Amino acid sequence: MTESKELTLQISGMDCASCARTVEQGVANLDGVDMSKVMFTSEQLHVRGAIDRDSVVGRVRELGYDVVENPKDGDEEAGVEQNKRDIAGYMRGRRDTRLALLAGLLVLPGILVTELGGLDLWWANLAAIAALVLAGLPVARSGWNNLRINRNLNINALMTIAATGGLLIGTYTEAAMIMVLFVLGEALEGYSAGNARQAITSLMDVA
Repeated sequence: MTESKELTLQISGMDCASCARTVEQGVANLDGVDMSKVMFTSEQLHVRGAIDRDSVVGRVRELGYDVVENPKDGDEEAGVEQNKRDIAGYMRGRRDTRLALLAGLLVLPGILVTELGGLDLWWANLAAIAALVLAGLPVARSGWNNLRINRNLNINALMTIAATGGLLIGTYTEAAMIMVLFVLGEALEGYSAGNARQAITSLMDVA
C-alpha cells in the first residue's frame, strides 16, 4: 500500500482559473488523493494522499495540460522568460497554437471564396474541414477527457459541441473559424496571465 505523502508539481498550459479548477478536480478524483489544490498564480499543484507521482502526472496530461519536470533546474525560469518574448514568439512556442495558425491559413480560402465571393466550392469546404480538425482535435480531446473524468462540461467541450453543430449543418468555414479564434484567444489569455504572474513575482521580490 502506498504511504500518504505530499507532492508539489509545476503545471504548464493553464490559461485561466477554469483550467486550474479542471486540473484540481481531475486530480482530486484519483483514488487515494486526500487533497488537491492548484494555485493558479504560481501554476503549482499541491497533492496529498496515498498516490504515486506518475499517476498524478498522467492525470494532468490526460486533461490536456503538462507538468514541468525539474523546475529547480531552470525550467520555471525558462517559463518566465517565455512570457518576456514577443507575443508572436509565444504563439509559435505552443503546439496547439501552431496548429491553429496553420488552420487559419487553411480556412482563409473559405472566407474569401465562400463568405465573400458567395461560391460553394468543394475544395474550399474540404480545406475548412481540415482546418477544423487541426485546430479542434486538441480542444475536443481535452473537453472529452474532462467530461469523462470530472463529469462536467467545460469551455472546451462546449466549443467542440458548437463546432460540431456547425459542421453538421454545412457551415464549414464558420465552424472552423470559430475554433481557430477560440484557440488563439486561449493563447492570448495565457500570454496575459503569464505576464501578470511575472509582474506579481517582481512586486514580491521588491517587497
